[in-house]
Amino acid sequence: MTAITAEQIFTLETKIAFLEDNVDSINDTLYQQQLKIEALERLCKHLFDKVETLNERASSPLAHNEIPPHY
Repeated sequence: MTAITAEQIFTLETKIAFLEDNVDSINDTLYQQQLKIEALERLCKHLFDKVETLNERASSPLAHNEIPPHY
């Protein structure tokens, strides 16, 4: 078995610190992306609901017989 030198320990500690920093950075990025995804999902639901409402209004029989508001 070979002895581990101080230089090897320092190299390993440096690599571990670098990897920990990368993991923290990736976690922060993932968190921000999740917030954006949730906001986009809410926006999509809102738009979908709005389109459904407009489709219902357009397909209702009263919509074709109503006088436009400018009359």
